[in-house]
Amino acid sequence: MKVKVSFLTNFGNHRAKNEDSLLVQHEVIYQSQMFEPEIRIIQSDKTIFSVADGMGGHLGGELASRSVLFYLKDHFNKFRFSSHIKKTLIQSKKMLNQIAIETKTFGLGTTVSGLFIKKNKAILFNSGDSRVYKVEGSSIIRLTNDHSVVQTMYNRGLIEEEDMRTHPNKNLLTSAIIGDCTNQIPQIYFHELKVKKGDEFFLCTDGLWESMSKLELEGIFFHFKEMRDRAFKLNEFSLLNGGRDNITLILLEILET
Repeated sequence: MKVKVSFLTNFGNHRAKNEDSLLVQHEVIYQSQMFEPEIRIIQSDKTIFSVADGMGGHLGGELASRSVLFYLKDHFNKFRFSSHIKKTLIQSKKMLNQIAIETKTFGLGTTVSGLFIKKNKAILFNSGDSRVYKVEGSSIIRLTNDHSVVQTMYNRGLIEEEDMRTHPNKNLLTSAIIGDCTNQIPQIYFHELKVKKGDEFFLCTDGLWESMSKLELEGIFFHFKEMRDRAFKLNEFSLLNGGRDNITLILLEILET
């Protein structure tokens, strides 16, 4: 399998630090201030890409996001089915419980959203409100399901999907990977699909998807066909629209299965 990937993460305009982290195969990138996207070509029989948005104040958020992604990185070679990913994420919650005790940062946590690919099959997963999309030409199709108050409101027909990014309760999560020293199992959404040469995907944290409408998002994909240009413009537009949160994104294209 050969995959082309572009990624970027930064503070945004208003945050003093970056609590987001991202995973590209065997590398976890965290606490970074990237102004230009990087491009990689990855060749492997298994690949994994993930973004995480930390929470918990002080050092808790950035510690949680990178710790969970390092845990995924260290275990993904064993993945075959969604049950393997679920078990790993539940174990990562137990790890955060231990970190919370050792560092006295109770309640540190993170969203996590990712894409695991083996041959012609992909498994998408998320807990929280970071997202995975599939790119169909200039259309963007959301594949993950947020664990949030506004997602529940949308599912019940109380608000439109576009309202999710501007609603006063948009940041209230119903699940994430949290070191709260309980045995509560986080909700994890999974979706499996076949992949083929030419398929494109887009992962991001809420700092990006909340900063622009779906039409604005699709406009960037329509006007810019090159992966690096898309990544650069997505970040630029998010910053121009306020950049109120950390911004993290991964774009990828399947070159060979």
